[in-house]
Amino acid sequence: MDISIILADLRSRHGDKSVLNAADIARELGRTVDAVYSLKGRDGLPFPLLPDASGPCASIYSVAEWLAGLTSREKTKPAGASADSGVPEPKRKRESLEKYLMAVKRQREFIREFELELEKIIVELNTDVPKLTNADLGRGKTL
Repeated sequence: MDISIILADLRSRHGDKSVLNAADIARELGRTVDAVYSLKGRDGLPFPLLPDASGPCASIYSVAEWLAGLTSREKTKPAGASADSGVPEPKRKRESLEKYLMAVKRQREFIREFELELEKIIVELNTDVPKLTNADLGRGKTL
């Protein structure tokens, strides 16, 4: 998938940031912030981190490259690291972003049609209810 699409998606979720902090990285990995710190301690993150005293930070471009599959975890590991570091693959592959957006659009259209049909049914039910008048009060009925 084109990295520019992935970068645009990241920017839509994180604003105009060029550096993602630990919370942003956790969101992208589908993990908690504590897990990001743990992975950082084991050099197990799939992209290089930037030096920052406040915590793990990564370039949005590095994250986009990883999501696009242009970098591998093997390149970012130190020599002698095990092959399985517990780093998750992206939960939703970016190749299917277009399919995902089309599915969301279809769901919205379905919900819109469902609401219209439901409104019609409610209107029909309300018109079937007999209207009571003051003349009906003497016949044991209430308003």
